[in-house]
Amino acid sequence: MRRYLFDILKVVISLGLILFLLTQVNLAQVGGIIARANLWLLALALLLYIGAMAANGLKWYVLLRAQGIQAALADVLVYTFVGFFFNNFLPANVGGDVARFATLARDTEQRAESALSVIMDRLVGLFTYITVAAVMGGVMVFVVGRTDLANLAAMAGLLFLLAALGFAVLLSRRLRRLVERLFGLPVLDRLAPLYRRLSSAVQMYRDRPAVLVLAFGISFGGLVLTNLVNLLVALALGIDLPLVYIFFFNPLLAFAPLIVPSLGGLGVTQGFYDLFYNGLGHLITSDESLSISLTLQAIFYLSSLPGGMLWWRGRSKSD
Repeated sequence: MRRYLFDILKVVISLGLILFLLTQVNLAQVGGIIARANLWLLALALLLYIGAMAANGLKWYVLLRAQGIQAALADVLVYTFVGFFFNNFLPANVGGDVARFATLARDTEQRAESALSVIMDRLVGLFTYITVAAVMGGVMVFVVGRTDLANLAAMAGLLFLLAALGFAVLLSRRLRRLVERLFGLPVLDRLAPLYRRLSSAVQMYRDRPAVLVLAFGISFGGLVLTNLVNLLVALALGIDLPLVYIFFFNPLLAFAPLIVPSLGGLGVTQGFYDLFYNGLGHLITSDESLSISLTLQAIFYLSSLPGGMLWWRGRSKSD
């Protein structure tokens, strides 16, 4: 019962945020910006975003092979797009991870290994995003000269240091044993199972650093494609949005749906997009930020539809 109530809360938050944002802008202006969009550039953005999702699938495939899970690349791409579909149309981002795990475990009959691979894939992706955000935060402050963004850049740098420390703790057997003692304390004992799963996911790659570097590189390539999608959408709408800011703000935007519960990021993404590019960046107006973010949301939904069709086809075959 609590789960359903929480899911309903996520839908309410998404719809509430969207309605609130719509009251803060000139709807006629937003509609006019979107109506004048260059459809060719939007089509290219859609193709690039599908390419970014395929890159995520390739990253996961590399991690799976390192674990010894014999899954074909074509199948892994199917699992990835199915997960992407569930991410967008379920009230939680983790819904996509569960879908990926379930389909992989069903086909390989390796439940534990499948779960660990999904966890590791998620960790590598998040670490890539926070690394890029931290680097670009330095660029913003020391190269572009946006000292007013120093606090946000410092926060990104701190998150990177914490993430790097976390990986070090999970990779080192000696540090792992020390930290496990902490999780024996009454306050932390409930988190012990989660820590063990994370640690187990990382430990199997301890002697395969090249795999982690390759996965990071592929993840970075997917992020570059996603950033270019943001740029193309802005260009399609006739809005000037410097690419250097996209490389700083876009990785941080990826964390928004993880922080605030929502339906596939709807409402939350739009709110944070306006916060970063309008409120903090002073680059575009609220009308323009909502126009870009809503168009991006439409691209997310459209690009995830193949995953829904693949899931339905797989479901029909199993029946």
